[in-house]
Amino acid sequence: MDEQVLKRLQDFLSLRNQSTDTITLRRLQQLAKVDAAIQKRKQAITSAQEAIKANAINIQTIASDSGISRKTFYNNELLKEYVESYANLDNEKTRSVKASEYEYLKKQVETLATDLHAMQVRDIKAEINRHDIEQLQKSIEIKDQQIENLNRLYEQAVGQHNAIKTLLLPM
Repeated sequence: MDEQVLKRLQDFLSLRNQSTDTITLRRLQQLAKVDAAIQKRKQAITSAQEAIKANAINIQTIASDSGISRKTFYNNELLKEYVESYANLDNEKTRSVKASEYEYLKKQVETLATDLHAMQVRDIKAEINRHDIEQLQKSIEIKDQQIENLNRLYEQAVGQHNAIKTLLLPM
């Protein structure tokens, strides 16, 4: 299994509090196969997006394909509107995501994943702190009981001391 696949799988598993050591070899192999299928489809999507981008209907591409200068399109409202009418129809039919929008969304997903991981770490730390607080409270209760016992012993010792003192001292 190559390093990139292993890294993707480890990242995925770590978000679920698991690792390659906590799952079976068979499950790891299945995940690797799933990753390969996903990567193949991602490549196909990227290729399709590049093909859509390369075949976009806009004034620049149509001017080039038709041999009519861009200036002519911009100076002739009818030619310009004709191209734009197809450009708008094409966008409505395909509902494709522009490469820049895709990158923006990809960055947002990465940011959200980072934020989610930070929240998980924060929650784990909060749970550890809660546990530590419980342990400290139990320890304080034990110390309070010890103090009470020592105070009782002290009072008994003072009482005994006073009783002995009164017996030994003449009146």
